[in-house]
Amino acid sequence: MSRFLLLDVGAGTLDVLFYDDLSALNYRAVVRSPVLYLPERAQSIAGNLLVTGVEMGGGALLDVLTRHAQKARVLVCASAALTLSHDTGRIRNAGVEIIEDDQAETFAGSEDYTALRLSDFPREHLEMIVDSFGVPFEFDVVGVCAQDHGVPPAGKSHLDFRHEIIMAAMEQTP
Repeated sequence: MSRFLLLDVGAGTLDVLFYDDLSALNYRAVVRSPVLYLPERAQSIAGNLLVTGVEMGGGALLDVLTRHAQKARVLVCASAALTLSHDTGRIRNAGVEIIEDDQAETFAGSEDYTALRLSDFPREHLEMIVDSFGVPFEFDVVGVCAQDHGVPPAGKSHLDFRHEIIMAAMEQTP
């Protein structure tokens, strides 16, 4: 093994470490996480919005899309909708329309929509960071760390559910 890219995404930062064990080269970067800058990007878009991608940490995104839906049409593909809430009724009540993933291609090719892709690890962002290290975007190992506690039962917040899981683990092995 030689070239490692290690990533840790959190609520505030995306930590990036490149390490080459043959040359002992190592570079580190701590940048704003997508959960912080994607809502800002959505807020800056005028007109109809198409949200694609995958489930990720959502942060303020649902609030931003709710406000956007009052002025323009907001479509979100089913995979990305899980970022906003696991309760599709809540998303629809916010004025955001959920479409099937395969329908997104139809709207993505339209001049009537601006696309926003959700991902905790957007490739183009990572490529820019690694490029700033002065090394090629080629790795033998990529390691990813992201806290995922699963889907809480209906009526329970993600935060309460996460705390219950952490407390149970701490009680078993303090």
